[in-house]
Amino acid sequence: MDKALKQELKEISQDLAVTPFSEKPAVEFDYNTYPLAANQALYVMSLANEEIIYQRKIFELLGYEEEEFNFDLAFDLIHKKDFTLVKNIIRNTLIYSQTNGLPPESVLCITHRIRKKNGTYIRVQSMSGVCQSPNTQSFVQNYCILQDISYMGMHLDVQWEWTSPGLNKGAYLKAIQIKPAEILTKRENQVVELILDGLDGHTISERLGISYNTVKTHRKNIFQKTQCKSVPELMNFIRMGLFRTK
Repeated sequence: MDKALKQELKEISQDLAVTPFSEKPAVEFDYNTYPLAANQALYVMSLANEEIIYQRKIFELLGYEEEEFNFDLAFDLIHKKDFTLVKNIIRNTLIYSQTNGLPPESVLCITHRIRKKNGTYIRVQSMSGVCQSPNTQSFVQNYCILQDISYMGMHLDVQWEWTSPGLNKGAYLKAIQIKPAEILTKRENQVVELILDGLDGHTISERLGISYNTVKTHRKNIFQKTQCKSVPELMNFIRMGLFRTK
């Protein structure tokens, strides 16, 4: 694992406080009893102490023995073409939370490729959240649930979603400074530009020489990756400078 990144995550986590969004106490995540499906594994890490505290079914999912799966390996297994974006999503989300608070219910989902011990890759959804400590509001530990979603296809892209109570999505997306060029494919960026020009799906299909169903798939991926729900919302983000297609 990159030493600079390790040190940065350590420093960020030490200054990060878990701040309840409401007076109603959140239900604490119990990683010891959380029921895992056959295609899932779970581990708990401490960014401050640079260690894996707990793990379950890592061997079944990835093939690594408990003594092999350590803090560095949890990051090193991420596909090198996915790593930069995954790293930036994690780091910038934590930095955003330093200023805006980290409710204990917050969950960060990222899909990316990860390497098994036999050298092959699977596509996983990584779902990370806070492990609360009863004696402090400091960000002490976080859990990560890995789910094999290779059955959905080995797409060569990273997708993510940050779910947090009271989240100002526009401010968050602006703060983490991740542009479409980093999360959309070349073809998806072309489709975005034509959508913003007001073209419908059939016209985009003719313009790009691809099928209408392919356009629908690109459109679905675009809205999922940018976390926009409509064309006006996507256009608003463009005007605000939160996303740039070129």
